[in-house]
Amino acid sequence: MPILSKNNRKEFQAPPEGLYQAVCVDVTDLGLRPTRFGDKQQIDIRWMLGEVDDSTGQMHIKLNDTGYPFTIMGRYTNSMNEKSNLRKHIEAWRGRPFSSEEEKGLEENGFDLEKLIGANCQLQIVHNLADGGRVFANVQAIVSLDKRLPKLAVPKDYIRIQDRKTTNGEHPAAVEQDADIPF
Repeated sequence: MPILSKNNRKEFQAPPEGLYQAVCVDVTDLGLRPTRFGDKQQIDIRWMLGEVDDSTGQMHIKLNDTGYPFTIMGRYTNSMNEKSNLRKHIEAWRGRPFSSEEEKGLEENGFDLEKLIGANCQLQIVHNLADGGRVFANVQAIVSLDKRLPKLAVPKDYIRIQDRKTTNGEHPAAVEQDADIPF
């Protein structure tokens, strides 16, 4: 009896380019992953995008054509070194650099990335084309949210990646890591 394998690629609608208000809905530890600079501890930060409802003027989660929230993810090396992209993005998100006292805390205790969940910001999204013409949306910049704007909340029905199970019972991050095995 044959054992069939199919291309189960799902088509996702990329968020449109532009500047959007967003709320961080998840931070996922991906563990040690290969990069062009060697194996690095990596994380994903995931945001849902918001938009203003023209009829009410209220901010709400932006939905794609199929009725699901637009989400975007940024992948970072898990490092708060002053030259790291993660540190630069978090400082831009906060709207200020870490103070010398906070810097000591980073060195001694680190930074709890789960504190980002529920935090609002503005994301500049750009599109990049991949081979085959697929469009990928990428976070080009993060800036702090104007304090006068209403905040977005993490939807109550959102399930964090770490709490999701795949159909075969494995953790989603483990399945994603297996995708890098070159067969």
